[in-house]
Amino acid sequence: RLYNAACQRSSMFPASVQATLELWQVRVLLQLDLYTDDTFQFTACIRKLRGWLEKLPCIYPALEPTDVKHMPEEARAPWIDAIFDCAEVAVMHYKYLWAKTAVDMLVKSVIDRRQNFSEEQQRAIQTWNAMSKGQKIQRQQEAARSYKEQTAYEKKEEEW
Repeated sequence: RLYNAACQRSSMFPASVQATLELWQVRVLLQLDLYTDDTFQFTACIRKLRGWLEKLPCIYPALEPTDVKHMPEEARAPWIDAIFDCAEVAVMHYKYLWAKTAVDMLVKSVIDRRQNFSEEQQRAIQTWNAMSKGQKIQRQQEAARSYKEQTAYEKKEEEW
């Protein structure tokens, strides 16, 4: 609570401390908020995390929005670690059905900006990507299998 109160009153601190407060808001508060079983809170946290990711340059410049403003190169290192730690927590929730879509979108955003991360972090990101793609293919195959196992009458009944 104390840290949350400090972050909410960041204007009371000098400008040099505000950047640190903002970083720790992501590193501590956002990361703690990701440890939830509430789908709405989790999705909101993922949205915030993806917003921070967008401040890092994309591996494919064509995918960048035209009005994007990246954080300065010298300020990126602590942010990259904080974003990676939060993404790691989010990926832990992939076992829950309600979190799969949000985590899939987050992993895609991280993959698009993977060049910003260390080699060790990139290996973990590639593992997340493989897991995400594998699960997506598995879900598609299960849906196709269940559709094929129906009789013509059952298929038409579903359409109606």
